Amino acid sequence: MMLIMCCAMTHAQDIRFKHLSFREGLAQSPISSIVKDSRGFVWLGNWKGLTRYDGYEFKTFNHNNADRKSISNNRVNSICEDRDHRLWIGTSNGLNRYDPVHESFTRFDIRNIKGGRNYIASVYQDSHHNIWAATFAGIKLVDTARKLLNDVSSFKSAARDNIFNGVTFTLFEDRDQVMWVGTRAGLSKFNPRTRQLVQLPDVIQQNRELMSSKVLVIRQDKRGFIWIGTESSGVFVFDPFAGKVNSFKHQDDKPESMLSNWVRDIYSYDDQHTWVGTRSGLSIYNHETGTFSNHVHSPLNPDGLDDSTIWSFMQDNASGIWVGTFAGGLNVFYPENANFSNISESIGDKIGLSHPVVNAITEDPDGGLWIGTYGGGINYLNRRTGKYQFYPIKDAANQSRNGVKSLADDGNGNLWVGTLDGLCVFNKKNKQIRFFKFNISQGKFSENLINAILIDSGHIWAGTNGGGLKQLLPDGSYRTFIHNSTDKNTLSDNFATSLLKGERGELWIGTQNGLNLMDRQNKQFLKFAKNAQPWSLNNNSILTLFKDDQARIWVGTDGGGLSYFDHKARKFYPLNLQRKLTDDVVHAIQDDRMGNLWLSTDNGLYKITFKRFAVPFRPADLTITHYDGNDGLASNQFMTHAATRLQTGEMLLAESTALRLSFQIVLSGIQLNRMWHLRIS
Repeated sequence: MMLIMCCAMTHAQDIRFKHLSFREGLAQSPISSIVKDSRGFVWLGNWKGLTRYDGYEFKTFNHNNADRKSISNNRVNSICEDRDHRLWIGTSNGLNRYDPVHESFTRFDIRNIKGGRNYIASVYQDSHHNIWAATFAGIKLVDTARKLLNDVSSFKSAARDNIFNGVTFTLFEDRDQVMWVGTRAGLSKFNPRTRQLVQLPDVIQQNRELMSSKVLVIRQDKRGFIWIGTESSGVFVFDPFAGKVNSFKHQDDKPESMLSNWVRDIYSYDDQHTWVGTRSGLSIYNHETGTFSNHVHSPLNPDGLDDSTIWSFMQDNASGIWVGTFAGGLNVFYPENANFSNISESIGDKIGLSHPVVNAITEDPDGGLWIGTYGGGINYLNRRTGKYQFYPIKDAANQSRNGVKSLADDGNGNLWVGTLDGLCVFNKKNKQIRFFKFNISQGKFSENLINAILIDSGHIWAGTNGGGLKQLLPDGSYRTFIHNSTDKNTLSDNFATSLLKGERGELWIGTQNGLNLMDRQNKQFLKFAKNAQPWSLNNNSILTLFKDDQARIWVGTDGGGLSYFDHKARKFYPLNLQRKLTDDVVHAIQDDRMGNLWLSTDNGLYKITFKRFAVPFRPADLTITHYDGNDGLASNQFMTHAATRLQTGEMLLAESTALRLSFQIVLSGIQLNRMWHLRIS
C-alpha cells in the first residue's frame, strides 16, 4: 500500500496532452511564461498581453495608450509572484506590478527609450526578498517603494558584456543563494545579499563555447546540477560536485539526442527526468540512461503536442506539466490521468491502508492523516515520509472493534473514534484507548454504531444509528436525546446521521427523517421536514451537513440532492438546475479555497462554481462540472462523510468500488477546473 501523489511517467512511450487554444478563448500567440499564483489562477505571458485563466475562462489584460493603469506593453516576457503574493510582469517596454483589487497595473521607471533598460527579459525575487530585473541594459535592483530600477555599481567590470549595462536574458538563484545570470556572452554570478560579483568556476570560464553563447534559461535539477539552455549551442550541465561541464546537442544520426540546439526553457520534473523545450519539440532527458525521449507535433496524433516549438513550462500541484508553445497554445500533460491520486489498500508486499474501505478522515497540525477504515481500525499516514502505522481498536474485554465509522480530533491530543460498536477515545501520544458504551434503548445493537461525532467546548456529541443523539459530558456521564412521537419538541428521528455546529454555536442534527435545530437551554428541538410548503426540505433522509467558508449551511440528502438552507428566512433552496446535478444522493460536501463547492455522490464528483450567489439558484449564476471515471476516478461511488480539506488546500474524498476503495486526493482549484474543460473541448 502506498500514497501515490504522482504517478510514474513512462517517458519512453508517447505521452498524451490535453489542449487549450484559441478554441477555448486563449489568444493565438507564443506563451513566453506560465505562473500559477497563490490564489489558484494561472497567468500566461504572451505577445497579446497578460492572460489570466481561472479554469473556465481566459481574461487578457492589454496595453491601452489612453490608460496609464493598463499594462505598459503587450509583449510579456516574464511573470513572477513574490512572497507577498504580488504579481510582477516584465514586458518589452517596462516592468509592471498587478493590482488584483482594481485589476490595474503600476508601471516602474519606464524611460522614453526603445529597448535597453525598458526591455525586461526576466523578473526574479531572491531569498532575501529583493526583486531583480534582467534587462537589455544590465541587471537592475527594483526599489519597490520609489518604483525605480536601480543600477548596481558593484556589477561594473571590464568585460565587454557585463551585467552592469550589457544584454541579460535570465536570472536564477541556486540552493546556495547565489544568483546566476544568462547574458548574450555566457554566464555571470553574484551574491544577492552583498551585491558583489561571484567568480565562475574555472571549468565554466574555460568553456569557450558556453561563454560565447546566448544563455536563455538556467535551472537547477533535483540533484543540484545546473542546467544552462542556449540559443544555438544546446544545453550545458554543470556538476558542482565533480567540477565538470557536460553538453548535449542535436545529432542527426542519433535519434536519442536532443531535437534542437535552440533551448527556451528547462524543467526538472523528478530525480530521473528533466524536460527540455526546444525549437523542434520536447526532449525529455533520462538521467539513468543518458538519453532523450523526443516528442513532436504530428497532425495524425490528436493527443500529442499542438506545436513543436516549446517556449515555457510550469508544473502544478497535481504533478501536471503545462507546456507553452509558440503557435499551439497550452499543452497539458498529466501522468497516468493524474487528476486524482490514490491512497489505497495494501496489496501483497506493498505498504498502505490496512483495509480497503475508508469511512473517516482527519488531519493533524503537522499534516499527518488519521484514517478510519471499515474493518482495519485506525491508520496513520505520515505524508512527509510516506509511512503508515496501523492501530487496532479493542474494547475493555479485549474484543476487536476495528469497524470505524467516524473520527474527530479534540485539539488536545485525543482522537475520538466512532465505531460500529460504540464510542472510544484514542490518545495519540501514548496510543491508549478508552471505550464508552451507551445503553441500548430500542433493543438493537446497531444503536451503538456512531455515525457522526462533534467536539463542542469540552462536550462530545455523537449521532447514533437508532439510539438517538448522545451528549458525553466531561465527567464521563452522558445524556440521550431520542424521538418521542407524542412530543413534538423531541428529536425527529433516532437515526442521527450528521452533526454540525452553526456560525452562532447552534447545534444542527441531520437524521433519516428531517433536520433538527437544538435549543440547548430548553433541550428541545425545532424540526424541518419535507412538506407541501414552498422551499421546504427536498428530502427527509439527510446524509450530510456542511458549513462553508461563508458560513452557509448545505444539506446533502439520500434522494433529494443538495439544498442550501437560508437560516434567517428558514427556507431550503434546492440546487440541481434542471438535472445538471444528475445524481440525487450526496454523500459529502466540501469547499475549496476558491469557493467552489464539491459534492461526492453515487455518480462521481460534482463541482459547483458560483459566479454570483443568489437564491433561488439560476443557471446563469453558477456552473456545475462533473467528474467520473473518464477523469481518473477509480469508481463513481463515494463514502458518506468521508471528505475533508487539508491545510495544503488539497481535498480528500473516500471512493468505494466492489473490489477496493481508493482514497482520492483531489487538488482543489485550477487543476480540476482545467482538466474538465480540456476533456470536453
